[in-house]
Amino acid sequence: MKNIPLTHYLFIHGLESKFRYFMFRELAANGAENLVLSEDILSQVCFADVPMSKLQEIKREVKSAGLKFADAHSPFGARLDMNCPIADDRRKLLDVHKLSLACCNECEVDTITIHSGNPRFPGIRLEEYRSFIRQSLEELLPVAERYGVTICIENIWFPTNTPEELINYYEYFNSPNLGMCFDAGHANLVKERNDDPEHPVNVGFGLMNMPPVWDDKVLEKMLPYIVICHLHDNDGLSDKHWSPFNGNIDWQKVMKTLAKAPKLRCLQNEVILPGRDLNSSVHDMCKSFDKLLEIYNAG
Repeated sequence: MKNIPLTHYLFIHGLESKFRYFMFRELAANGAENLVLSEDILSQVCFADVPMSKLQEIKREVKSAGLKFADAHSPFGARLDMNCPIADDRRKLLDVHKLSLACCNECEVDTITIHSGNPRFPGIRLEEYRSFIRQSLEELLPVAERYGVTICIENIWFPTNTPEELINYYEYFNSPNLGMCFDAGHANLVKERNDDPEHPVNVGFGLMNMPPVWDDKVLEKMLPYIVICHLHDNDGLSDKHWSPFNGNIDWQKVMKTLAKAPKLRCLQNEVILPGRDLNSSVHDMCKSFDKLLEIYNAG
């Protein structure tokens, strides 16, 4: 038994406090112990009039439901990701990530996923994006070190966040406060070639006029560096964030491989409920993760 914590993502934006509390209690009633200090929660905190007051409000609800935060995901988006080239936005986005790191410290969370960024800005070359990501990490890593938090950069399906790109940043900084987040759903999208021009990989690489790169070894490449992982399922055609076993991911292979990750601290359920997965209840979702834990612990 490896006794690794499992954390659960919950989308609470727009939910009234009573329903929010109900969702926390529903997770706890189905065996959940840990929550993600998610980008959804951190966005509400970071953009509140009194951020730490908002955080304390949510913390009280979480604690009252018998849960605690165990990992985190910083807010993301074109103007919030580390590769954003717009000067007026860069100071704001760095302040948001620094505040997110402070929230981790307040919640006793020691890992946070921060997106390196997708190529959403026409005319920006890959090397320019790399430069902005390095500049962002140069400013954020000392803050992460001060709070005892590891920043994890995540594989997506764009030229800017392939395993090779992530490994380059890891080797460039050689910092104990920099790691990786393996996203199983994103890895499934790049696993097999698909010639549909609307497929996310074709669209993503097309943004930079680059031929798509298909890769069925994303997990193996990232394995030595993985600190946290996002677990959710899809059909290989779009980023569904379904419960495990509702798509075509080979969970036996994924979980047995993850069991060999030397730096892995946490398994994260990144199924989006309520939201994208309309075919799963909280109960069904939690049961599917019980199965994943069984595979992981047997691995």
